[in-house]
Amino acid sequence: MLAQAPGRAIRVAMTIQTLIWVCACATAPVVRTEAEQLADDDIVARVKVAFLHDLRIYDAHIEITANRGVVHLSGVVSYADDFAETWRVAKSVAGVRKVISDLQLVDRR
Repeated sequence: MLAQAPGRAIRVAMTIQTLIWVCACATAPVVRTEAEQLADDDIVARVKVAFLHDLRIYDAHIEITANRGVVHLSGVVSYADDFAETWRVAKSVAGVRKVISDLQLVDRR
């Protein structure tokens, strides 16, 4: 009975190691295709143009990225109303599936 314990412990350890390896491989980042990258670049460009046309948004301090149609806004805005306005304008751009905003309010008074 005691002789079986080390063998069982090794099998359990190997199973756990295999599960960890499988999970690690399953969560590896997925590389975007060239077409997806071009589509995301186009979305970013159209969001920037939309911000330029909306006279209420000063976008010099806003970084815009996109990944498979999900737009990410980061940086700073000067007014609380700009949070909602940047989200609304970005969401209105064709091809945008979702907008994630990590904008920070910086009071410049």
